[in-house]
Amino acid sequence: LLKLLTYEEKIGGISIFDSRVEMLILEFKEKEGILSISTSSFVDLPVGVIAGGVLKNEEAFVAAISELIKKNKVSKKSKVSSFVVSIPANFIYFHSFSFPRNLSDQQIEEAMKLNLRFSLPLSQDAVYVDWETVQSQDTAKKEVVLCSAPKNYIDQYLTALSKAGVTTVALEFHALSISRVLALEPDSSAMIAIFSNND
Repeated sequence: LLKLLTYEEKIGGISIFDSRVEMLILEFKEKEGILSISTSSFVDLPVGVIAGGVLKNEEAFVAAISELIKKNKVSKKSKVSSFVVSIPANFIYFHSFSFPRNLSDQQIEEAMKLNLRFSLPLSQDAVYVDWETVQSQDTAKKEVVLCSAPKNYIDQYLTALSKAGVTTVALEFHALSISRVLALEPDSSAMIAIFSNND
């Protein structure tokens, strides 16, 4: 994640909630060797633009994202045009699988492809699906998280973001975004409190 957020073309983060959209741009200070917040802001959404995590009013959403871009002074000069987008998990299905640590990546991939036949709540043709290995508390196991989401819901966001001038390089749900940030400082303790009006 650190490399993703700090390579030559800076990448920002956009978080989407039922009531607001937020933007965060990080910069890596080489002398101190730390990440710091370059700019951040939010724009409140009118009621009903997003409901239960689902985009309902594209025009109002595009306007809010455009305003957010102006607030953060995102432009070609700032070298920020691509974003990791974090969305509510209301319609996202995720499941965790444990495998013996001695399994190779190829063996895990084959096992996950087999699991897709039985694990998804919708037809595989109707969803976007991905999985990744995450840090496991059990040193004898490998933990893999499977995520899927209906294509029509995801495509609505991608289309609207594109209309607002946003290039989406990754799209994930909030809990996964938080876990990535915590992984930047694996030896540090942290307490996370999340307040949301999402139903």
